[in-house]
Amino acid sequence: MSDKIKLLQLANVKIADNSEFIAFYLKKYGEFENVSEKEICSNLNCSVEDYYKLALCKAPDVNSNEFASRLNNISQYTGIAVFGLSNIIKRVHSIMKLSENESTTYLMAARDKNKKSDIDDNKLNADR
Repeated sequence: MSDKIKLLQLANVKIADNSEFIAFYLKKYGEFENVSEKEICSNLNCSVEDYYKLALCKAPDVNSNEFASRLNNISQYTGIAVFGLSNIIKRVHSIMKLSENESTTYLMAARDKNKKSDIDDNKLNADR
């Protein structure tokens, strides 16, 4: 592995937990789909160096009107097809949104249960 690729890899590791970068989406995609970096490179038809260059790019906002334009720019810079990149980012974004909504639903259910419990307790105290 060349020094350049090692440096790109180290930078990738440092930002992989920051959702502002594509590294975050690549890491999450690998976790969700249970695939390795090597398999993602194969799916994207890119070299390891291009993979790390991609990872260091700022992630485009899925909800932005500029999403396609930003993907095209990233694609030109890295040589990675827009379609594969778009699929990864949108898949991770969707799963993250679903899991976010799911945890909110559980919290709301727990809150509602506590309210019902409080109401039942007040009713019992009033009956005494």
